[in-house]
Amino acid sequence: LTGIVINKILLELKWIAISGKWKIATEIGVTHGAVEKYDTKTKVKYVMWEEKVIENKIFIQAINHFKKPPYKKTTAEEKIEKGKAYESFIANYYRDLGYTSVENGKLNGKKDMGIDLIVKKDKEIIFIQCKNWNEEGKWKITHTDILAFRARARDFVEAKPIFKSYNLTIRYTISGDFIHLSAVKHIEEIQKNGKKVDYEIIRMEESIA
Repeated sequence: LTGIVINKILLELKWIAISGKWKIATEIGVTHGAVEKYDTKTKVKYVMWEEKVIENKIFIQAINHFKKPPYKKTTAEEKIEKGKAYESFIANYYRDLGYTSVENGKLNGKKDMGIDLIVKKDKEIIFIQCKNWNEEGKWKITHTDILAFRARARDFVEAKPIFKSYNLTIRYTISGDFIHLSAVKHIEEIQKNGKKVDYEIIRMEESIA
């Protein structure tokens, strides 16, 4: 990385600041090894760092984040394939846990009532909606999504009363931390009333960006 890029990272970390035409060390920067210097020949102020800064975890994370490739918008076809791949991944995940997994979304398409997977073990059944979204994207699962999924799940059970004899859980399984705080709070309130609604984050080993 160039000096310009390093300075940009240090500014974003607030380890250095701009004062007039000079870069100076901040209090945070000093705690991470920053030392202010002044060149008497060139009359330039600058900041130097202790060598151990290259082993600083915060600094390394900032560099790695900067090196990430720019976000590429996926096409509609890629989004569909991305969703299907994640559903299959989660279906196999539950099979490995001893559940029977039915990929309801693949079997019924748009008529799946929002239930991508139906997984069963003994008298336990879980209706799962899978989301494989970009963790850094703008979309979040909100409380309205939870409400809608619960309503569709109720309709599904009414259409297939056999499910009433099972211990049913309604679950969002997602590939990253893109659930909104409103959804988390809504789920917590539902759970206080004894309803089995929850969410889990299961990342794919290899997921489309």
